[in-house]
Amino acid sequence: MYKIDPARDRQYIEEFRQCPIGRHSPGLQRVLHIMRQDPSGNQIILFCRKPFAEWVLATMPPDRRDPIEFEDEPVFTSREEAEWEIFRRRWRLLTGESINLPYKHEDKSEADVSSAGPEGRDNPSPSSGRVAEHERGRVGEGGAT
Repeated sequence: MYKIDPARDRQYIEEFRQCPIGRHSPGLQRVLHIMRQDPSGNQIILFCRKPFAEWVLATMPPDRRDPIEFEDEPVFTSREEAEWEIFRRRWRLLTGESINLPYKHEDKSEADVSSAGPEGRDNPSPSSGRVAEHERGRVGEGGAT
């Protein structure tokens, strides 16, 4: 099975952030394919609450007969911003690194990525195999996105 190599694949973070929907390079397509194959069976998904206006994240459980768990917060007003949050969460789940950039930040420098320790709040709960509903990555030095 293919895996994300953070050192090699970090270059695709900015590409996705600038264009989360549309055509992607072959390298980014490979990374996205890996991200969409969660071995735990849980899948972070995007749900549109109001067409073209509101999106929230949800988690599909491994047993698809079980109910989907919807998050109350955050509510996204653009699909692109919601896709970016899914990318950040999946990156954290697969690499242990947090992407500390908001969607389309003005600074186009290298992606700010940090490793989170096993007890770090940025890591998914070991018992659930997914990111807790209230957890989000940090921007810069501690402000929330």
